[in-house]
Amino acid sequence: MLKAQYANGAWPQRFSESPNPDDHQPRYASLPERWPREFPKPDYKGFYTLNDNTLGDVIDTMLLAHAVYDDRRYLESALRGGRFLLLAQLPEPQPGWAQQYRSTNVVLGSNRERCGPTGIRTAPNR
Repeated sequence: MLKAQYANGAWPQRFSESPNPDDHQPRYASLPERWPREFPKPDYKGFYTLNDNTLGDVIDTMLLAHAVYDDRRYLESALRGGRFLLLAQLPEPQPGWAQQYRSTNVVLGSNRERCGPTGIRTAPNR
């Protein structure tokens, strides 16, 4: 899990190889300028994922690993994950969190029936 974490503190939905740190620098979340009118059918594997409590579960796992193994790398990983949550909060007028983000930290419209900001929550899953 340490190898799968992006430089900005997020984790991908699925891990296949260690990410290039230059591709995932910390930046504040934003909404896309325009929402697609048709579902774009993106490959979600590498997107930053909050839905299904994914990020929270990974942070909890890192904190448990730190407690069990007394290895500071796990604590630092959990802290990076927390910093990502702060970066991922969307700006006004909708200061919540999306379910998934692109590598540019732009919200992904993830609803198959209608595209747009359908996955925004007012609090992260916990």
